[in-house]
Amino acid sequence: NVFLPRIPKVSILVTGDELLPPGSIPQGCQIVDSNSLMLAALARRDGGEPDVAGIVPDRRDAVREALLMADGDLVLVSGGSSVGREDHAPAVLADEGELLVHGVALRPASPTGFGILRGRPVFLLPGNPVSCLCAYDLFAGLALRRMVGRPASLPYVRGRYPLGAKVASALGRVDYVRVRLEEG
Repeated sequence: NVFLPRIPKVSILVTGDELLPPGSIPQGCQIVDSNSLMLAALARRDGGEPDVAGIVPDRRDAVREALLMADGDLVLVSGGSSVGREDHAPAVLADEGELLVHGVALRPASPTGFGILRGRPVFLLPGNPVSCLCAYDLFAGLALRRMVGRPASLPYVRGRYPLGAKVASALGRVDYVRVRLEEG
């Protein structure tokens, strides 16, 4: 375990040309960024001090600059981690640091990645909000909780309840299934 003598700073970068700042009114194919707010709240919950950068355009040079300027003890990049033409985060991390993992057998959140840049852990999280939440909870949040000496387990209420319907999963993949508790 690596325990920091202070609250760790968590750099949060969100990428996407389609994104608008929270509170904006979207038009056409634009969407309002919700991941920066969610990740900041989760980082606070898990013992970190979030530092949210502005929205990073889907350009390799912009992603590179933002990643190199991130000075948190832990860096979160939301979006740009898949395999599309505008998904530059994995290549930039590989070029500037070390990309250790890219792609996990998890639904949702399969384009999650992890690497090291200048001695700092960098988590590449999907842009889809539900996928981003899953990847944060299972990977980045776990790392942050360990950094501050908190239990590694998910900080949610746990219980065993019967399912109302069958949950199918592909062999070799973990499904992070959202459920709703009904009638107590």
